[in-house]
Amino acid sequence: MAKLNRIMAIVTGVFIGLCNPTFAETEMSKLQRELDDLKQEKQVIELQAEIQRLKNQESRAAITPSSNELAKTNQSDTFGFCKGESVHTGCFIGLDVQYTDTDYSTSIDFMETSNAGTNNLFGSSLKSIAAFPLNLNIGWQYFFSQDYGIRIKGYLGYANYSSGDINTAINGMPELINMNMSLSSHALNYGLSATFLYNLINTYKHTFGFDVGLGFEGTSFLDNSLKVAMLETSYNQNISFASQFGFTATMGIHYFFKLNHQFFAYFKYRGYDGARSKITLTNEVGTMDIGTIKVIPSSSYMLGYAYKF
Repeated sequence: MAKLNRIMAIVTGVFIGLCNPTFAETEMSKLQRELDDLKQEKQVIELQAEIQRLKNQESRAAITPSSNELAKTNQSDTFGFCKGESVHTGCFIGLDVQYTDTDYSTSIDFMETSNAGTNNLFGSSLKSIAAFPLNLNIGWQYFFSQDYGIRIKGYLGYANYSSGDINTAINGMPELINMNMSLSSHALNYGLSATFLYNLINTYKHTFGFDVGLGFEGTSFLDNSLKVAMLETSYNQNISFASQFGFTATMGIHYFFKLNHQFFAYFKYRGYDGARSKITLTNEVGTMDIGTIKVIPSSSYMLGYAYKF
């Protein structure tokens, strides 16, 4: 209302100035000052609106970083070689635990010779147990953009493949003779892998996506022993499994919390079928090889955590 009154006053002054030339010069100066004041008020209002708009932008940026911020270099990174264009790029260290269904296959060649010919008294048996290998991981990941990247890691782990009650009965007469074996087996797992990661959800606080990878893995067996019980007699022997090597393939999902805390769940397929060792019985008469035992670390389901720094 006040602005309307001032505008009316200006219009009235212009009209009076046109009617009275003597009064015009003084009144026009006054009107010019009024116009200057209105312009200044408008500029102040526009400036206040711009300040408020900038404050609103700063508030939103403090809550959720922009795409540019997600892509910028992490200047606070302690290790220079871990830096990259994306904040997802960096070095990491972590652990993963596996669940694997491990198979034990035995083939006993205990031969009997009679008038009817030569027969194998014992057959084959197969037993599966659950094993939980544990791995320590260390590596580096590089993101080409905020949506996709690669992850390279090396790992070293321990696995206990021990099993008891591996039974093989005499063919056709299990009630007469039963061969019971208990295996103590410990192994080191080690390898390298390269994984491709793709982010479906990508914010500062939550990142979710899927990954696929290939690797090369080895398994070396450490302390292994076998106890064989048959006909109320026990035989103990140390056995050795040759180291096994093969390619692996993985497929799974990942979730990053605030960029640094990384969680993984995936399935691993191993491209090798296990290690074999001879079963030898030794007593006062001598030594006799009676068969083989085979340990198969099957494919695994894995859960992992890593901290990116």
